[in-house]
Amino acid sequence: MALMSYNKFANTNKYPGVRIYISENNDMIFYVRLDGKDIKVGSKSEGVNITYAYNKKKEYDTKKRNGELPDSIAKKQLAKGGLKFDDIAKAFFDYKLEQTPDKTENIKEQICMYEQYHKSKFGSLATSLISSEMIQDFKIIVNTPF
Repeated sequence: MALMSYNKFANTNKYPGVRIYISENNDMIFYVRLDGKDIKVGSKSEGVNITYAYNKKKEYDTKKRNGELPDSIAKKQLAKGGLKFDDIAKAFFDYKLEQTPDKTENIKEQICMYEQYHKSKFGSLATSLISSEMIQDFKIIVNTPF
């Protein structure tokens, strides 16, 4: 089944949001339209067909509607490291200093305590990597008498 098009791209009527690009070696490359961009799903030589591309688009749309990130994007964010605990702490303390300038001394004391006790354990970790078990273990270590 070879699709012929002057601009090498063919839109499909049966599968909305899926576009087919025909390369120089007559291989079909499937793209899905997500958030205004064409994202490559795969090519026919890789074993991808049009129904697979359409199902990927439906999966993305469903997860977006439900407020979740698609698996591929979530994995990329996890690989990047995501948001660090230290970044959240800094933003929190900056916000507290802006909102309550009369309690500056108390907030600076809290910052010192954070840097002394928590920054070494959690500061460089991504928030998605911090588990409740890690927090429980840390509580046990802190509460043991020396």
